[in-house]
Amino acid sequence: MTVAQLECFRAVARRRHFARAADTLGKTQPALTVHVQRLEADLGVTLFERTGKQVTLTPAGEILLPYAEKILADNVEARVRMAEVHGGTLGVVRIGVIPTIAAHFLPAVFKEFKSRFPKVRVLLREESTTPMLTALLLSREIDLSIALRPHRSAGLKPHTLFTEEFCLGVSTQHALSAHASVPIGRLKREKFILYKTPGHNTREVTLQYCRNAGFEPEVAFESEQAETIQYLVASDLGITLLPEMVLRHPAGQNISMVRIQAPTPRRTVVATWKPGRYLSTNARQFLQCAETVADAWYASSKRG
Repeated sequence: MTVAQLECFRAVARRRHFARAADTLGKTQPALTVHVQRLEADLGVTLFERTGKQVTLTPAGEILLPYAEKILADNVEARVRMAEVHGGTLGVVRIGVIPTIAAHFLPAVFKEFKSRFPKVRVLLREESTTPMLTALLLSREIDLSIALRPHRSAGLKPHTLFTEEFCLGVSTQHALSAHASVPIGRLKREKFILYKTPGHNTREVTLQYCRNAGFEPEVAFESEQAETIQYLVASDLGITLLPEMVLRHPAGQNISMVRIQAPTPRRTVVATWKPGRYLSTNARQFLQCAETVADAWYASSKRG
């Protein structure tokens, strides 16, 4: 039973699909299958039931999975601790983020971190929602996440970095682009462009905010991609609500940011980790850099 075999087993157990598991690990599907088969031969059990494209864990697989999770997490932590023998100047830090943070906040943090710790390798894991990052923290596949506040039941430790407003994105051709701010009631007759993913924070904030104001937003288009939403807005096909950091540097050239009058929707961005777990020197240093950039970003948002 090797670390590589357990990594392949865990990937298939999570994805319930051999090809997708292979993609996750950067392996070919035949190579991943061989690792799983050798693990099954070594243990003398069948770990997966394969019915066509359906893959499910056998009872033996269900029993092995938590042991595999712990062994792999301990392996990573041991490597981190050994790297810190060098005083924290070497090693790896694993960061999970949601897309808006990855595109609009993290580059400045990376720049700050790399200027101070050039020999530390940063591994980035981007997922579309905070609950997906929560799962990665609980399984110790990442050290820190920078996203929205996780559900309390997850038992994680969130540390607030900053709070920002949701603002209105409109085409420069739209009548609302001439306003610095508008009341939410002004949007009742507008067509909205929303994220398509159910449960996506920005989508849910938009829907709930409109409903609290007494109307159901008319949805003209939906998309999985922030860039697509912005280009549709730039073409004057609808309006959208997006975090301020996105609209400060929009994907399209013909988008205006308009603030929404009180009560204004907001989101809080937090750094999160698993309490009781050893937080490496590299991870603590990355958190300090994130705090520095967050303070500067928040100060500039108040000036702007």
